[in-house]
Amino acid sequence: MTYSIEVASFLSGASINQLQRWAHDGILIPEIHQERPKIYSFRDIVALRSITKLRATNSLQRIREALNHLDEFDFNEHLSEYRFATDGKSIKIWDDEKDHFLDVVKNPGQWEVINLEDVYAPFMNLQGRRVPDLRTPAKGIRIDPQRLGGVPTLDGTRIPFDLMVDLSNGDMSAEEIADFYPDIEIESIQHAIDFDASVRKLVA
Repeated sequence: MTYSIEVASFLSGASINQLQRWAHDGILIPEIHQERPKIYSFRDIVALRSITKLRATNSLQRIREALNHLDEFDFNEHLSEYRFATDGKSIKIWDDEKDHFLDVVKNPGQWEVINLEDVYAPFMNLQGRRVPDLRTPAKGIRIDPQRLGGVPTLDGTRIPFDLMVDLSNGDMSAEEIADFYPDIEIESIQHAIDFDASVRKLVA
């Protein structure tokens, strides 16, 4: 499944301007569609959260330098595949073959390991905004990479949140939508609308 730049911004903690700049600079180019409109994959969202988490304590120049060195060490997979560590002065990446962290900027220090659980969990970005839990980014909304490729769905269903938003914007009342989808409660429809409003508020 795919993510618009607005939803990618909300879920990753990076602003739309940052996402556009990062794509332009080659830090993370959207996997699905690189031009306008930029369309991101679930793997992109995970990678963006790692970058945003690193950015909270590192300069963009240092992150860029670390990412530029990945090819030298034969790290050629999508960024979502890697675990990072940082001490705010350098960045390390986990090397599966050598079973240890490799410093890709070359500085010693006290390291904060950023594993997948950290990337999925809520955290504060550089601007002090709380980036939501990737699995439950809003009340009644669930993201599971094994369900619909990680698209945000109504909790307990396989129904994408944006389908409910589109139906609501198409002049269907919540009651009419619930009649059409008998397994969905009106409260769940409101959760989808609230999540969409949170995304739009952030990027307004």
